Amino acid sequence: MGPWHHPATPLSAAIESGLHDLVLLLLCNGYRTELEPQSPLNPALRRRAWATIDLLLAWGADPKAADPHAVLDTYQHSMMERFWDLGLDLARGRSLAWYLSESTRNKPAYGWAKRHHEDPRVARALALALGGAVWEEREKAVALLAWAGADPHRRVPSLRYSEDDDDPEEDRSSAIELAVMLGRGTLLKYLSPDPEIDDFEELWDSVCDPDTVDRLFDLRPPLDWSKAIRRNVSRMGWFYEWRCASPASSASSTTTGGA
Repeated sequence: MGPWHHPATPLSAAIESGLHDLVLLLLCNGYRTELEPQSPLNPALRRRAWATIDLLLAWGADPKAADPHAVLDTYQHSMMERFWDLGLDLARGRSLAWYLSESTRNKPAYGWAKRHHEDPRVARALALALGGAVWEEREKAVALLAWAGADPHRRVPSLRYSEDDDDPEEDRSSAIELAVMLGRGTLLKYLSPDPEIDDFEELWDSVCDPDTVDRLFDLRPPLDWSKAIRRNVSRMGWFYEWRCASPASSASSTTTGGA
């Protein structure tokens, strides 16, 4: 047993073993679920033991103490809705953002988020997830998040590299800005850049791949190509310097010189 595991308790052991009648017996005899080291709902959710979940909730287990990830991982839209209605914040601690940026097989989770995308907590989680999916170049996740209502124009902190939701504005980026900056032009078809919303001159200054050039040019050509040209010439210089400084190149030069 790893150090991250909680020790087994009579209730958790009964749930993990699928002994529904024993769970009922413990609860009927005054077992206090709030004293468990972790919410007893979590192992029941992981096992998808629906009757046991009903039983625990009926006997006073706190739904707000459940792990949002365990609820999302049931793949049950009705279960997500039930716990949300009972007060569990599925977006707590960026749980929903992380989940949606990676778990593309769980269509019910995206459907649930789409239904609640106007809730400020869910809207923020969707924007964070979209930025994370663009960064990791997860095209399917980007498509699903756009469908679910994620705002590609909203500037948010980095999901992967920032844990501070109060990051200053200059440390935030929209999914569109990230896609342009990282050369992910193929993702822009899902993100729909808009000259009326996005700063296209700033986007043009960050262009570094032909797909982005094609997509942005069709929407609004740049007023000034010079910054984009300088940036890409500089990028070619960085690549040349890196190749010259790499151990393989040094070894090759040494061998050639020796020969």
